[in-house]
Amino acid sequence: MNEEIKKQLHKDTAILEPQECFNKAIIGVDNQRLIYDYDLIIDSLMSYYGWEYIQALEWLEFNTIRSLPYMGRLAPIVKNTEDENE
Repeated sequence: MNEEIKKQLHKDTAILEPQECFNKAIIGVDNQRLIYDYDLIIDSLMSYYGWEYIQALEWLEFNTIRSLPYMGRLAPIVKNTEDENE
């Protein structure tokens, strides 16, 4: 994560781990919350763990997306930017 992004975060901002994997998917910050791109997360998981697309997709949905509501007010935002471009 670059210094420009770090400066915008609160000390309690939730950061997806392992950062070596997920930081590649950060596309911005909104009100001290990190914004991750959904498709970039999948690509990062595939690259980092050597998974196939379906493995990464299922892991993301089950282990990350479902947990976002429990991460508090500074939980990450996961955006599907592909939908926005249509």
